[in-house]
Amino acid sequence: MMAIRHLSVALSILLLLTTCFSPCHGWNSNHGPVKPRAWHKTIQKVATNAAVATTIYCGIMLPHDAAFADASSSFSEEQLRQSLKPATESRPQIMLQGPPPTQQQYVPIENQPIVQGLLSLSNPKSEIRPAFTDTIVITIRDYTQPDTVLGGARIPVSKARFPLAFRLYPKNILANQQATWNEKTSQGGDVLVKAWLCPEENPKCSETESRMQAAGVAKLIRNLPGLATGETIRAPASLSLQ
Repeated sequence: MMAIRHLSVALSILLLLTTCFSPCHGWNSNHGPVKPRAWHKTIQKVATNAAVATTIYCGIMLPHDAAFADASSSFSEEQLRQSLKPATESRPQIMLQGPPPTQQQYVPIENQPIVQGLLSLSNPKSEIRPAFTDTIVITIRDYTQPDTVLGGARIPVSKARFPLAFRLYPKNILANQQATWNEKTSQGGDVLVKAWLCPEENPKCSETESRMQAAGVAKLIRNLPGLATGETIRAPASLSLQ
C-alpha cells in the first residue's frame, strides 16, 4: 500500500514538472518566442496541474483508509460474534459435531467371552522357554474347588505370541460340567485359571507332566461406578509361566 502511494505521488510530481518545463522555456518551436498571453495560459495550466497533484497527494497521504480498515475489522468482529452460539445447560461448551452414532450391534451370548486372561513369561531371558512344538493347555475351575476342571482349551505355541491374550467362550465349557458352571456363575464366584506347557510327544499332558506352569484368578467385580445395581464384570486373569 505504501509503495502504491509513493508511486502515485511520484507520477503527480512528474506530471507537474513536465508541464512546467515544456512551455516555460519561453520558446515555441512552431511560433517562436512565447507571448505574454501564452505565458498566462501556461501559468493557469501549471496552477491547475499543481492543484490536481496536491489533491492526489492529499488523498493518498491522508489516513482515510485507516478508518476504513478499522470499520472493516469491526464489521468482521461483529459478524464473528453473531455467528457464535451461546452455551446452554445441555451444551455448556461448543463442541465439534462428530459422526452420527451407530446403533450398538447385538452380540449373541455364545459369542461373548466368559473368561479372559493374559499369559506371559516370568523370565523371557531364561533358558527354559516354550518350544515351537509345545502346546499350551488352559483350564478354568471353580475357585473353591480347584481340582475340578470346568472347561478349557489347547493352543499350539507355533500360533501363539507372548504375552498371549486369550479368551474362553461358552463352547469351551465341558459338556458334563455345564450345569456346574451355570450354578457357579449364578452365585458370582471367582474363577481359577491354570495354564501349562505340554511337549510335542504328549500334547494332552496333565499339569504334573508339564514343563512350565502358571495360575491366576479371574475375579468378579461389583459396585463399579457406571454399573447398574447388581451388575458385575469379570476381570481378566494374569498368568506368568515359570
